[in-house]
Amino acid sequence: TGALTFGDAETRKNLLSVKIRYKNGSSTLIATIHTNDDSDDIGETSSAFGTKLTDTSGDLHTLELDASAVTALQGQYWYRFQIAGTIAADFILDEVTFIYRDLGVR
Repeated sequence: TGALTFGDAETRKNLLSVKIRYKNGSSTLIATIHTNDDSDDIGETSSAFGTKLTDTSGDLHTLELDASAVTALQGQYWYRFQIAGTIAADFILDEVTFIYRDLGVR
């Protein structure tokens, strides 16, 4: 995806979880979340989840990734979602849901 600011690019957010609903995954697909580099607010930091989008044998499957304990995903201005790996021709990404908390202006 492009950079997701969730409505306000000027406030920091804490990413709590990401839900991915998909069909026909493979053992080589890995979900990654990219954020702004908090040290200089110019670069980009990647946080790969070790969870793979495994095969669902043609059934829709929902995978929830807990982001609340990943320090790099807390207090960020934006997030970008990426699936990396070899994608099968019949792979379907049905839905990606971000659950976050807006920290507001301080």
